[in-house]
Amino acid sequence: MTRAALLPALALLAACGGQTGEQVQAEEAKRAEVVANLKGIERAFDSPETAVAAANQFGFRIDGYRQSGLRWQAAGEPIFVADTQAKAPNRARFVAMGPDQSKIDTMRFTLDVTDPADAARAKTRFAKMIDEVLWQFRAQKPEALGKAIAAEQPFEKTLDGATAAVSVAPIPQGDKTRRITVTFTRPGATGQAS
Repeated sequence: MTRAALLPALALLAACGGQTGEQVQAEEAKRAEVVANLKGIERAFDSPETAVAAANQFGFRIDGYRQSGLRWQAAGEPIFVADTQAKAPNRARFVAMGPDQSKIDTMRFTLDVTDPADAARAKTRFAKMIDEVLWQFRAQKPEALGKAIAAEQPFEKTLDGATAAVSVAPIPQGDKTRRITVTFTRPGATGQAS
């Protein structure tokens, strides 16, 4: 093999961390086995690609779990959850953040209530969306979570070992506008999604 032909092959091998194709396949098979054995919400925390796929089923259009500064993040596009013809339609967002490419510390769903006249329907759809994401992981779905969203009341409870929390805060987009945030935090998390 000539030196010119060897250079691209070495560059490709370096891009794979010096691993051969067989080593990469073995690691991928091992990872798939680990993910298959995860239960409940830990599957979302320990399999970012699974969490991203679940959120994308609702139209968030997340383009993967990528490094962002010192942390890793997946952030979705805002989606409409009620009257799309409103002057400022209510929108939901999703973000997940963690310490490395194989782990999520926090998953956060937010609902910006910018059309207070349609808030009840937006909150119902938002709560149902979160229930359906949890269902995909066969995680507990505490009835009190949906009630806290509907009532816009603070809430915190342990869910499959993780912390589920609801908070509400005003946002500066007009009278009676507010943000409802539902956060799931892995036990031992090293940071928060922002």
